[in-house]
Amino acid sequence: MIMLGNIVNTVAIIGGSILGNFFKKGLPLKIKDIIMSSMGLFLLTLAIKDAIKFNNAIFTLTCLLLGAVIGEFLMIDDNLKRLGTYFEEKFSNNDSNNDIVKGFTTTSIMFCVGAMAIVGSIKSGLTNDNEILLIKALLDGIFSLIFASKYGIGVLFSSIVVFLYQGSLYFLAFFIKNSLSENIIAEISTLGGIIMIGLAFNLLFDKNIKIGNMVPALFIPIIYNAIFG
Repeated sequence: MIMLGNIVNTVAIIGGSILGNFFKKGLPLKIKDIIMSSMGLFLLTLAIKDAIKFNNAIFTLTCLLLGAVIGEFLMIDDNLKRLGTYFEEKFSNNDSNNDIVKGFTTTSIMFCVGAMAIVGSIKSGLTNDNEILLIKALLDGIFSLIFASKYGIGVLFSSIVVFLYQGSLYFLAFFIKNSLSENIIAEISTLGGIIMIGLAFNLLFDKNIKIGNMVPALFIPIIYNAIFG
C-alpha cells in the first residue's frame, strides 16, 4: 500500500490528540508540567544521540546556517504560527489562550524534523519498508496524547503537516531512488538532531528559538547531492 507508514503515523497522531484533548481538564497542572519536562528531557536525549553522529562538521554547520537564513527569509516559523492562529480562531472559544498555537507549532516541528521522519519516509519511498514509520507512529501517538492534554486540539492539526511533509519526502525518495548516499542520509539525520535540541530547549527553558526557520537545512544535503553527487 502506498504511504502505509505515513497514513498509520497520521492516524496515530489524530487518535492521540483526540484522546489527550478529552483528558485535558482531567490532568492536574503539576502533572502536565512534569510530563512536559520529562518529554523535553527525552527529546533532548534523542536529539543529542542524532546530533553527535556528524562526519563533516564544516558541512553540517554550512547546511544549518544556509538553511536557517533561507527559513528566516521565507518566515517559516511566523507562517506556522499564523496557520496555528487561523485554526485557533476557527475552532476555539473566546476565552482560549495561546495553547492551540503553541501545541500546533511545537508538535508540527517535533514530529517532522526528527531522524525517524526523514529516514523512515525515505526508506519507505525507496524500498516500501515502513518499519521505522510504524515505530514512529506509536511514539507520536503517545506524544500527541500528552501534548494535547496540555495544549488541546491544536496538536491534532499537526497531523496535516506531518502527512504532507512525510508524504513529500516519500515521493521525493520514490522518484530519486538510489541517488541518495548513506552519508547524505546521515547528514540529514544529524541536522534533524541539532534542530531537535533547539526544540527541547524551547520546551525545557521556555525559550523562543525559531526552530521552524531551521527546517530548510534538512534539504540542503539533498540539493548538494543532486548537484555534486
